[in-house]
Amino acid sequence: MLSCANGDFKRDRLRPGRMLLVDTHLKKIELDEDLKTRIALSRPHKQLSSSRIYLDLIRKDDVLSHGAVTNEFLNRLHLEQVNPGLIKKKDVHLDSDRRLALYAYTHDTFSLLLVPMIKEKKEALGSMGNDAALACLSDYSPLLFSYFQQLFAQVTNPPIDPFREQIVMSLRCPIGPESNMLEPDAELASRLILEQPVLSMVDMEVIKRTMYKGWKSKVIDITYPVKYGVKGLVPGLDAMCCVACTAALDGYQMLVLSDRNASAERVPIPSLLAVGAIHQCLIRHRLRMKVAIIVETGEARVVHDFCVLLGFGADAICPYMVYETMYRLRNLGLLDKELNDDQVYQGYRQGVERGIFKVMAKMGISTLHSYKHAQIFEIVGLAKDVVEMCFKNTVSRLGGATFEILAAEALKRHRSAFPTTSDASFGDSKTLVASGTFHWRAGGEKHINEPLAVAKLQAATRLNNSKTFQEYSQASNMAQRWCTLRGQLEIKTSKKIQIPLSDVEPASEIVKRFVTGAMSFGSISWEAHTALAIAMNRIGAKSNTGEGGEKPERYRKDQDPNENLRSAIKQVASARFGVTSSYLANADELQIKMAQGAKPGEGGELPGHKVTKDIADTRKSTAGVGLISPPPHHDIYSIEDLAQVKELKGKQFDSRERYYCPFCFSLKSFPIISFLFFQLIYDLKCANPVARVSVKLVSEAGVGIIAAGVAKGNADHITVSGHDGGTGASSWTGIKHAGLPWELGVAETHQVLTMNNLRSRVVLQADGQIRTGRDVMIAALLGADEFGMSTAPLIVLGCTMMRKCHLNTCPVGVATQDPILRAKFEGKPEHVVNYMFMVAEEVRYFLSKLGLKKLEEAVGRTDLLYASSNPVNKKATMLEFGSILKNAQQMFPNVSIRGGSVKQVIELGALETRLLTEIAEVFSENGHHKVFDNEMITNLDRTFGTRISYEISKRYGELGLEGSRSITINLKGHAGQSFGAFLAKGVSITLEGDANDYVGKCLSGGKIVVFPPKNASYKSEENSIIGNVALYGATSGDCWFRGVAGERFAVRNSGANVIVEAVGDHGCEYMTGGRVIVLGTIGRNFAAAMSGGIAYVFSQENNFSRLINAATVDLDDASTEDLIFVKSKIEEFVKLTGSELGQRILTNWQKEHQKIIKVFPKDYKRVLAEQEEARKKQAELDKANLDMSLLSVDDSKPRTRTLSMDMQIAPTIRLHNKKQKDAPRKKSLLGDNRKQRRLSKSLRPQDLAGFENEEDLQDAADLEEEEESKSDLEDHSDEEEFVEKKPSVDIESLGVPAHLRKKDEPLDKLRGFVKYNRQKKIYRDPKERLNDWDEVYDFEAIRSNIREQAARCMDCGVPFCQGHSGCPLGNIIPKWNDFVFKKNWRQALEQLLQTNNFPEFTGRVCPAPCEGACTLGIGSPAVTIKSIECAIIDYAFMQGWMKPSKPAFNTGKRIAIIGSGPSGLGAAAQLIKVGHTVVVYERKNRVGGLLRYGIPTMKLDKFVVDRRVQLLEQEGVRFLTNTEIGKHVPADFLLKENDAIIVCTGSTTARDLTVEGRDAKGICFAMEYLEKSQRRRAGDDVAWEGLDPSNKKVIILGGGDTATDCIATSNRLGCKTVGAFEILPQPGPERKPENPWPEWPLIFRVDYGHEEAKEKTGSDPRTYSVSTKRFLTTTNSAGVKVLTGLEIVDVEWEKDDKGAWKLVEKTETIRTIECDLCILAMGFVGPEKTVIEQLNLKTDPRSNILTPKDKYDSEVAKVVFAAGDCRRGQSLVVWAIHEGRQAARQVDEYLMGKTTLAGPGGIVTAPIQHKNAI
Repeated sequence: MLSCANGDFKRDRLRPGRMLLVDTHLKKIELDEDLKTRIALSRPHKQLSSSRIYLDLIRKDDVLSHGAVTNEFLNRLHLEQVNPGLIKKKDVHLDSDRRLALYAYTHDTFSLLLVPMIKEKKEALGSMGNDAALACLSDYSPLLFSYFQQLFAQVTNPPIDPFREQIVMSLRCPIGPESNMLEPDAELASRLILEQPVLSMVDMEVIKRTMYKGWKSKVIDITYPVKYGVKGLVPGLDAMCCVACTAALDGYQMLVLSDRNASAERVPIPSLLAVGAIHQCLIRHRLRMKVAIIVETGEARVVHDFCVLLGFGADAICPYMVYETMYRLRNLGLLDKELNDDQVYQGYRQGVERGIFKVMAKMGISTLHSYKHAQIFEIVGLAKDVVEMCFKNTVSRLGGATFEILAAEALKRHRSAFPTTSDASFGDSKTLVASGTFHWRAGGEKHINEPLAVAKLQAATRLNNSKTFQEYSQASNMAQRWCTLRGQLEIKTSKKIQIPLSDVEPASEIVKRFVTGAMSFGSISWEAHTALAIAMNRIGAKSNTGEGGEKPERYRKDQDPNENLRSAIKQVASARFGVTSSYLANADELQIKMAQGAKPGEGGELPGHKVTKDIADTRKSTAGVGLISPPPHHDIYSIEDLAQVKELKGKQFDSRERYYCPFCFSLKSFPIISFLFFQLIYDLKCANPVARVSVKLVSEAGVGIIAAGVAKGNADHITVSGHDGGTGASSWTGIKHAGLPWELGVAETHQVLTMNNLRSRVVLQADGQIRTGRDVMIAALLGADEFGMSTAPLIVLGCTMMRKCHLNTCPVGVATQDPILRAKFEGKPEHVVNYMFMVAEEVRYFLSKLGLKKLEEAVGRTDLLYASSNPVNKKATMLEFGSILKNAQQMFPNVSIRGGSVKQVIELGALETRLLTEIAEVFSENGHHKVFDNEMITNLDRTFGTRISYEISKRYGELGLEGSRSITINLKGHAGQSFGAFLAKGVSITLEGDANDYVGKCLSGGKIVVFPPKNASYKSEENSIIGNVALYGATSGDCWFRGVAGERFAVRNSGANVIVEAVGDHGCEYMTGGRVIVLGTIGRNFAAAMSGGIAYVFSQENNFSRLINAATVDLDDASTEDLIFVKSKIEEFVKLTGSELGQRILTNWQKEHQKIIKVFPKDYKRVLAEQEEARKKQAELDKANLDMSLLSVDDSKPRTRTLSMDMQIAPTIRLHNKKQKDAPRKKSLLGDNRKQRRLSKSLRPQDLAGFENEEDLQDAADLEEEEESKSDLEDHSDEEEFVEKKPSVDIESLGVPAHLRKKDEPLDKLRGFVKYNRQKKIYRDPKERLNDWDEVYDFEAIRSNIREQAARCMDCGVPFCQGHSGCPLGNIIPKWNDFVFKKNWRQALEQLLQTNNFPEFTGRVCPAPCEGACTLGIGSPAVTIKSIECAIIDYAFMQGWMKPSKPAFNTGKRIAIIGSGPSGLGAAAQLIKVGHTVVVYERKNRVGGLLRYGIPTMKLDKFVVDRRVQLLEQEGVRFLTNTEIGKHVPADFLLKENDAIIVCTGSTTARDLTVEGRDAKGICFAMEYLEKSQRRRAGDDVAWEGLDPSNKKVIILGGGDTATDCIATSNRLGCKTVGAFEILPQPGPERKPENPWPEWPLIFRVDYGHEEAKEKTGSDPRTYSVSTKRFLTTTNSAGVKVLTGLEIVDVEWEKDDKGAWKLVEKTETIRTIECDLCILAMGFVGPEKTVIEQLNLKTDPRSNILTPKDKYDSEVAKVVFAAGDCRRGQSLVVWAIHEGRQAARQVDEYLMGKTTLAGPGGIVTAPIQHKNAI
């Protein structure tokens, strides 16, 4: 309150950006405008900017000097300089630019990150957190940026919403020479002004060659010769620093650090390392202010890369690889032709800008000028010498990778990109393959949540099987070793201190310390959310509502204790969704969410299509309208007098108080602003005095300091989350690069609290990917009392880590609101209970080993931890854990560390304390209307009315006081903060005076009236009446404020009706409901992110609308109904407050009502219109069964959101409006003569069947360009051209162009798994195929529907199809399915061949374990993976793409391969790629082994085998047939003639049935029978020798594929009857509980042979549970003993006392059957011995060749390797190929010292684990 010159008083506030000067000399107060005017006129400040230079001026000067250049021209120019082939039409392979591999670009880089960013102009989203290995532990050469984690604001300073509050954000920066600002001169050094730091190709070129006004640039090469190896990095950095310093002294204003010289001979130094080194060097020599540092790099691509470069010295960045690759993608036909180079730059720039804004804002920084060079990161895993030289003064607590390690990683990437030297070739390194950084991939980057762990966890908890849980725990703990810091720690167990397990506290007590994470109803389904609550309530633990609120029915008091839906922890987040007095009163713990693990410092968004009616009711919003969670900044915007803060708990806090920080070993001033956070804690303690108040923080440097402040602020509980959690959607930058591991945060927090004697006040909880008892123990030993688990319980409930939470397409019903998908939810609370107790039992095991009786005794015992002596890799050995293993208890032995032993209490205001004693009669049976008059209130009475509301809510819930009960309080004076917060229904408060901040916070139905003193002489509409952030999160009630409200009025109002005379900035921000009437002025940014409710404002000036953020609202005229409502409210307002402004408006209503602007949210308006339309439709149809589903958004229609809730700077303009051609060309493959020319000349009709309408995208682009340009067609005999087409698609993210799409089939990839059925017709009609030997497959049906089948693939975040029970090859199934869906056949082929040499074999004969493990198979038929795989390779052969690729040179190494089966062929195909000489020895007369003679022609046409063998021969593989090693050629001879031998003889010793009569004619092994059949089909003169099935009764003993093949073969050869006996019982139609997904499903199947037999005889040929006791024989006239029948018996399977299955014969069922030919198809027992014995190889107990685990070299002879069934035993064809491939890789590494052959999953850079490795 200020005294004015005329004697009046003015009540006002210090507004944002304003100043107030108290001049003690002149004894006056100088107001903002006067102060700024005086300073502005004090000097000629305008002259200071006269010498500025702008980039536009430099561009114009460059045009005059050099002529105009374009981005397209420069892209083409640089690509031609790198490789002229990159810009030619014949360039069809993205990986032709080897720099992509050099800089670690993959298809995921484009599909997940870059293309979405360019198109949407914002970062792409992900979900389910980050569980990948830390960069300091990764074996996959991560870029240096990954070692840096972003810091963020929590509690001490508020983050900013950079989009809704863009008015305060700026990327504008001056760069270049800078004068000393402490010595202001009239003339300062000229500076270049950049509007943002992302440079285009033109910008970069202009800067390099500018001479404008004397400015010049020095280009510094940041590469060094690869021949210098790892030792060349540091000298290279030193040389660059010298050049930089010299350039600065020579007067260069700009240093351009460029890695464009990277090539096969030069390796790029990581751009961040170069920037950091030069920046620090210039600082040391005091030259940094003389120059700008501009980076031209191929490394930078995503937002985090830019942020780190800017943070450590860069002024601007040009990511040239992004631009050049987008140019190529467009020319390849893989990116929209509409997106020209300028549009690519603009879209990319805007996306990066938004990302930088978000990263800056999460730290509370609004300008890039403040953020740049500030080093606001923590380093995780770099050595001290690296930090000292390049990143000085940056927090780095763990040590880690040295310069040599960083150089080795850069060289590893270089070798992958440029392996062609004198002794190596590209091998498999040519193709770009995602290494699994974002989603788990077989053979790629390690993840905590990998298929084996997920599968074992679900199986263990559903079956309550402790043995399976132990297997899960082992798998999970091993994953932790590869991925996390705690995985590098070991627990010191000892038999000396061990105690009996019975002495340890029971699991029922331990589980009470467990908590499920804060996952909101909305992010996960109702079923999942309630299952967690029920489970945790059963065991006495706690579940968390998350920030989405909780339906009142879930906390009703009459619930069954075993089915209690109530979440004990109620979260209070910045969004304030559903936070009411009743919600808070029914909690055991109230958690303040200051940050979230997946995206600390950020807000979030729940898109409208996920906001169902139930969610909208819970969150007090509108169904179908998107909801925004703002960054957690509103609760700490207000400043409270320190005098009031000191009243907390009656203690006197000194703002200069010091605390001890163990990580920097010093005393520091306590951050004063953290006191501002105390108010919310106080509010919540008033709202529920019996609940604990928790504060959720995220681990970062300094979190312990923040925790100390929170503890002093009276919090009872602190949660420290890791960086790796989170279920909600977030940008990939937030997921991957914000926050730190909880191990660091928990250790720091525990130590700081202990050292400052605060540990006993709070309970400390660790949270983030805690999964096993070991995780719990390490968290406890580091200092945690409680343990939060989120991901693991969701997995228990069925989550498969799809990472599709943000798309609403969770196929198991966990993270979706789709009713169809929710119906698939199968989780049960019992499963979660089982999990919690299993974890607790593991904890008990560790406690007993440590000699501890209670988990409480383990808290803080870091002396029981030590760094692992067997680290996972070299980088892990460099980590230093001393800082987190400090034992704070030993350092401060007199300090109690028992969390929560000292209770935190608050003192209620005196006024409310007294009133509470006088309202008892209101709660009496008859009720009472209680009125308090003339009560005086002061600003010491904070949170007034909240405790009264608690008493009401505990008794009456959401209903509040009604009927005969009410409370009316009339006050005078000055109210403190949070006046009327959480005020319940039935309570009315009238205040004559004024109130501080947070008036009506979370108003819950109450009524508040505030007006100035009646004797006040000032105008109320010009003077403040209430403070900032009034009605934050109000859900219902009425408020009347006569006067001016402060900033952020009615933020997140979701139901209150309010009238006020004027408001400050940011009014009605994030509002989702209710009505707000503002009679006077409004501040800036009004209605930002407003999505619901309506505001009525009176236009005060012509440009009044400029104050309104119109991104999400329309400004409409008020309707008649609106005018009636507004007028009635003003009338009531005048009556209650005596408002003069209101009375003037009423008096002049006819004129004033024309000023009313209706601020109407667009989404809300849309939903209301849809509701109205639905009501009309209902009336017209007059159908009683038409339910409210019409009111929700129709998910079956494409969602065309006109405006993203996260993109409220301005509406996005889409670029996809190009008109289609009126007459699209014919797309028939066979009808296009030009296309036919390119097809293979050796095609059969079946090779073309089904492909008539298929056309590769790049071919389509080529042909369309030909038509448009009318070029000469004769030039295209063998050469393919690939140019732009209209329209085309990007490499990953778009659907198929309209001219290629079937008009009657607009396929939907997002929901294809729901919409489309699995292809059922796989085989031709059995009647037809019984009469021929053609392949049984119906290629026409399969291929014509192939894209629809590909659309069913969900692109799983954890694709189980390539997991432990899926494809052993690690086929990149999701990727090539996606390419097939988009008709990108060439890219699909590249991905397929990266892991599988022979998909034409596996696609025909493999039983498809990938389909058995398919995630879709949990609740629906699996994806037809095998058919798609086969179609890709068949299409490639048809197109003539499969051509021999001979290596450019020979290494001189010779390898002999014994056996030409799948493993031998696989090894040969791999070894020939890298230039070795390969000779394959085959004892049969034809190549192929099992493929040739073990699989009949109708299943695998031998044309297919011959085609592949010919291709291998053309590539250089030499096959020697009819050559049996050990017989024709001694095995030791091979040792002398070859550098290596690979034994691939297979498992060929068949399992026999040695019973009576076995020696009779007519009994044979299946392979003998099939070989004779196939050789006769091939024309060989081979006698049947009594095995001809013609007109015979054939019995096959055994099952499986071989038996099926024998059945089909016998029927084609004319047998009389055929049957099959299996000793095992018949499987059921569905999985049994003990056969859970993703294991191979043991179910009853009908294959082609069974179908044919049934067609012939009318019944299935198989008989189950039958054992053959003896063969019945007779002697024929020739004296030969022949088979006549079998004696068989039915059997049963029972378990013995030890749980093992045993066979029991049912003797009463012994019988005989006739049989002329018996075929034994009972499998194989091992390889033949000849080769093994001659090579002196060791064998295992199963008689297979013995090698180390996961290795292929024999232990006897180092040059002898083994692969396939002879090593691992009888298995599938895919296992055989995998074995051959990996044996070849090991051979190549053994011979050459390195390898470019792919490991599992096609990953070339995957490390080869040697014998002593883990």
